[in-house]
Amino acid sequence: MRLVNDWKDWPRWFSTWFEAASAAFFSTLLIAPEIFIHAWLMLPDDIRAAIPADWIKWAGVILIVAGSIAKIVDQPKLDKKNETNH
Repeated sequence: MRLVNDWKDWPRWFSTWFEAASAAFFSTLLIAPEIFIHAWLMLPDDIRAAIPADWIKWAGVILIVAGSIAKIVDQPKLDKKNETNH
């Protein structure tokens, strides 16, 4: 196994952020699902009405998919940083 050239930048990668968010989402869902219920009930009625309930169950999956897509998205700021270090 080989690490990618810019492995030291992993905390700045969008994919890392999405993967951390999805891990937090699913961990919270398993450990304390009532947090999501309370957060949902704290939203104003008009916002809750605008979000179909079926969409809520897909939030974690969307974060995982976004992380996968983020792996192939160019992050120019990281490229510039790597050019100056070489």
